[in-house]
Amino acid sequence: MATELILDLSIIFILVGFLLLVSNYFEWPTIPFYIIAGIVAGFYIDGQNIIEFAYWGIAFLVFVFGVSIDFNKIKSVIWESEITVGLQVLILGPIAFAIGLLLGLDIVNAFYFAVAVVLSSTIIGFELKDYEKRESFVHGRLSQTIHFFDDLLAILIVLILSAEAFTAGEITQNILAGGLLILTGFLIYRYLFKYMVKITNGSGELMLMGSITILIFFLGASEFLGLSIVVGAFAAGISIRTDVPKSMDMLNGIESIKDFFIVLFFTMLGALLSMPTTETLIIALGLLVLTGILKPIINTAFLVQEGYDTRTSTLTSISTDQISEFTLIIAIEGFLIGLIAPELFDAIILSAVVLMIYSTYTHKYDEYIYRNIMKKIFKKPETTQTDNLSEVNPDIKDHVILVGHGRQGKKILESCNKIGHKTIVIENDPAARKELKGKTENYVISDAVQQYTWQKAKYKQAKLIISTAPDIEVTNKILSLNTKADKIVRCRNIEKSRKLLNKGALYVILPNILSQDKVKKEIEDILKNKKQTQK
Repeated sequence: MATELILDLSIIFILVGFLLLVSNYFEWPTIPFYIIAGIVAGFYIDGQNIIEFAYWGIAFLVFVFGVSIDFNKIKSVIWESEITVGLQVLILGPIAFAIGLLLGLDIVNAFYFAVAVVLSSTIIGFELKDYEKRESFVHGRLSQTIHFFDDLLAILIVLILSAEAFTAGEITQNILAGGLLILTGFLIYRYLFKYMVKITNGSGELMLMGSITILIFFLGASEFLGLSIVVGAFAAGISIRTDVPKSMDMLNGIESIKDFFIVLFFTMLGALLSMPTTETLIIALGLLVLTGILKPIINTAFLVQEGYDTRTSTLTSISTDQISEFTLIIAIEGFLIGLIAPELFDAIILSAVVLMIYSTYTHKYDEYIYRNIMKKIFKKPETTQTDNLSEVNPDIKDHVILVGHGRQGKKILESCNKIGHKTIVIENDPAARKELKGKTENYVISDAVQQYTWQKAKYKQAKLIISTAPDIEVTNKILSLNTKADKIVRCRNIEKSRKLLNKGALYVILPNILSQDKVKKEIEDILKNKKQTQK
């Protein structure tokens, strides 16, 4: 068995290594090449091993997603995310169920079809774009929180379907056991994890080992309680804090292990593909249209209605255009016990593969999709939303415009207030409005890429524009503004920062090189010089 396992892994990684060289040479997305490697490997690897690899790959990646959850960051968007997932269930769920019946599926299979449409993938976020970068934006936090509630819903479905007998007693027992694991994970996150950090004295290696120990504990508890290991993996993930001192070494270690399981997951997804029948293709087409097109449109419509600008709503909704890894777990378990028809199982695998490749391109061209499609569909005037949420003194001039009210933005705003500079803050998170009211008289709640946002912030009368957002779209917008105001922007890359200076930036914030306090001091010096120039 061990020899067979090593041989199977060797086949997988030799194929992946060769295909990644091709991907890297042409600068193409990696996910399609993982899947191609899996298709080839599927001819040589035993079917049962493929399912086992996929199962454990999903479990570990669910754990990694749980680790990435920072409850302090996502609390400002919890309400919108809950409602978005609720709408997916209440609107998209019945539509998908009805279409499943129209496609000739029975009630049980139509239910599985609807589950596949409603749930979205958290794994895809690890491979598409810079996950940590996306987290720093409102659309990143919204996406992460929507996936979090999607996962909670998925776990509930897993607990219901994995009951030994489909009776109220068995289902209730499973739900209580799963709820206990997740509650235990949250209690460890809230109260106990910081003590583990103290015991390890901040050692990255010991913190990593502690995290893996927590994972093994929860996996063992899942097995003991007769639950799916993905439930334990999720509970283990949310128990680990990333906002503690010296957590970077621990996260780097988890990141390395994650890369291994990402390869395993996507290659095994490719290996599960089989030659589709006509019925499979028709079912897969239904899944593709509902998941890849209708779901993002519904989510965008709701978020726009909630007051988010069309760009933020679009970038958030695009992250939901795939089939969830939990759906694959549910489908595999249903297939093994004979609940899912082979045609539906093959359709779910096929659509999952197609949608994950599709997602690599919708994420890559999300700005294009926003400008050329969504912006034309949702023609609600964004000036109305901006006017209703913003407060700007009509007589303000010679002021500082500060883009972003995150950790660094708050420190810079404090410096502006301390020195006596009039400041207008641009922030695209409506949830930040209440906090801004207590710190500044002038703020614009809108997307910094929109021209009206800058008109509202009176950019032509400003003396200085400071951006704490690393988004290149925001940076390019600022540098393109026709104003005499000096411009300070943020960038993560030294080479790119030189180009930004050549484009007209006075100063480029490099967070990976300068500490926040150093950046604050540098900007304070610039602000003081501006103040003296005004006098």
